[in-house]
Amino acid sequence: PKKKPGRGIRKEDRVRRYIIHQTHLLCLLVSVLTRHAVCDDPQLQTTVAALLPSRLAEVFQRLRPKIAQPFLSHMNLVARWWSRSLCAKAHAGPPPNRAKPSKPKRPRIRRAADVRTAFAGVGAAIAEHGLRWDPVIHGSIGDPETAALGFVALCRRMGVRARLVASLHPVSLQIKRHEQAATPPFVLWAEVCDPFSHTWMPVHVTQGVVNNPLVFDSGAASDPQSQLSYIVACEPGRGVKDVTRRYCLLWGQKTAKLRLPPVAAGISWWLRTLRLLSHDRQDHADDREQEQFETLSKNEAMPTTLAGFRDHPLYAIERDLRRHEVMHPAGERYGIGRFREWVVYPRYHVHETFSREQWARRGMRVRDGEAPAKRVPARAATVRRQREIVAAQVENARTGMDDPEADPSMTALFGSWQTEKLAPPPLLSGDPLPRNAFGNFEAFHPNAIPIGAVHIRNPGAAKVAKRLGIEHVPVVVDFSFRSGHSHPVIDGILVRDAMVEVLESAADTFTEHTEAEAAKKRRLQLHQRWRYMYKAVLTRARVMHQY
Repeated sequence: PKKKPGRGIRKEDRVRRYIIHQTHLLCLLVSVLTRHAVCDDPQLQTTVAALLPSRLAEVFQRLRPKIAQPFLSHMNLVARWWSRSLCAKAHAGPPPNRAKPSKPKRPRIRRAADVRTAFAGVGAAIAEHGLRWDPVIHGSIGDPETAALGFVALCRRMGVRARLVASLHPVSLQIKRHEQAATPPFVLWAEVCDPFSHTWMPVHVTQGVVNNPLVFDSGAASDPQSQLSYIVACEPGRGVKDVTRRYCLLWGQKTAKLRLPPVAAGISWWLRTLRLLSHDRQDHADDREQEQFETLSKNEAMPTTLAGFRDHPLYAIERDLRRHEVMHPAGERYGIGRFREWVVYPRYHVHETFSREQWARRGMRVRDGEAPAKRVPARAATVRRQREIVAAQVENARTGMDDPEADPSMTALFGSWQTEKLAPPPLLSGDPLPRNAFGNFEAFHPNAIPIGAVHIRNPGAAKVAKRLGIEHVPVVVDFSFRSGHSHPVIDGILVRDAMVEVLESAADTFTEHTEAEAAKKRRLQLHQRWRYMYKAVLTRARVMHQY
């Protein structure tokens, strides 16, 4: 038997997935901030500074302005010592059970006993922050997370501006049938700031690599959750900052698709969250970093696959246009290149299109004589509309008519360059109030109100206007769809501007009187209910006493 097609992703499932993704991101941020507080612990900073050999401690002392020795070479020495001496056996574990266990190699800088002694008193300080600090295992720091925390604490103790960087791995936005939760929640490393060039340099603390962002990219991993998607940097006094751009060269092709989708207007949820966790302090290093991110965004290379163009922030092809999107202007001379047989356009050439009714809801109107930018099959929201479309298709097939303007089964869409601000004709003295065939006035946007008329939203305005004999028209502001039918949503009335003051004053008085009557009615009902309850209690007591 033929397999039935699977059900598509429902909107409720997608929204629920977004909420889970956002909640997981918040939990990971809190966890990273808790670990970042450890880096400022005085006991930890003193302990890791005591491990530093004297010759490397002098390196930090030589980091002064107007000295020719580069900062990068000094940090390479420190990072290499940290990885080789303290992180060399981070994942080695205890030796296997043998008759003659292998003799451990002697550390280059410090003996294992010295390192164990130095880290013995750090556990209490770390425990105060709710974390578990693994002591040194066989002369080395136990795991990469501990190594990153210790390295950031060392740099800050020596006067170097350092950040704790975390690559967050939240739950994927993709909805799958079977998911594997074997991905670590986050990965930690460090960033140091060159005090002379005011640039930030990433440090891979377990490998001893400095200023090579590509070493952190896991490549095309099979699990989307383990790929780089959200990378934040924590710094005391400045809070949390998103630095994902530095580590992801293929932002539009890969990284942006793993993150929350951008919003059409306003600030996204992720940026608003980071603003709550950051401060407004800016210096030269922050400005240089922002310029670097903008340069990386503008100079991103063109995708090398067709899938890379979909939802790319810089490049677009007509193949990936959605139902309501159109390329304008289009043509070979407006493109910036070609990919196979497709012309590549800048993303800002992609525009959204809407029907005449949808533009009216946005306070715009399509100019006269404009040809539709696109025609798409009509969607029926009601049973009546569906019947009209089917009847029109049958009639067109019978008569052989091929007039797109008269075909109700197709919807004409127009772009923003074909519209102008909605400006209905003014309401002159003596003219009747405008109304449709049902006796209502449709105002889906404030621009639809003509000059000379006012939309009054007072709930009691319609009753007052009817009692006073003032000409008015109910205003339809929207439609609700239930059981295959549309129902108008009426909110207020439309009256002439000369009657506004009289009507509003009378409507306010009527509203106050109505509220007072309603309160009086509620009090009477309350007294009656208490009376019924007292009578029921007394009757029950009398019956129990007599019988």
